[in-house]
Parts: sequence; structure tokens; C-alpha cells
Amino acid sequence: MLNISDKISTLRKERKWSQTELAKQIDASREIIGKYERGENLPSIEMALKMAKAFGVTVDYLVDP
Repeated sequence: MLNISDKISTLRKERKWSQTELAKQIDASREIIGKYERGENLPSIEMALKMAKAFGVTVDYLVDP
């Protein structure tokens, strides 16, 4: 089972986006994307929604284990 950190990383890599590209899409910093992917921080509901929209998935998909 993938956790949210793994899902963010996997979805980003499937789209061949760098952390910087994802950050620009959701109006965030590259540093915070790295922290999300390493599991050091969890995205707020607002950020999870922005990522879900950018990836074309539901928030439920991102947050469900």
C-alpha cells in the first residue's frame, strides 16, 4: 500500500515532472514538495486539493492508505 508521500512521488514521476514543476503548478516551494515526498511534512487539505487537481486524481486517492 502506498502512503501519501509515495503517491505524490509516484504521480509526479509518472508525469515526468520535477519537484520544481509540481511546486509551480500548485503555488508551493520545491522544498515543501521534497518534505511531502520524504514524509517529513503532511500537506494541508488545501495543498492536497491542489495536488489532486494537478494530478487529475481525487483527494481521497491521495489520502487513503
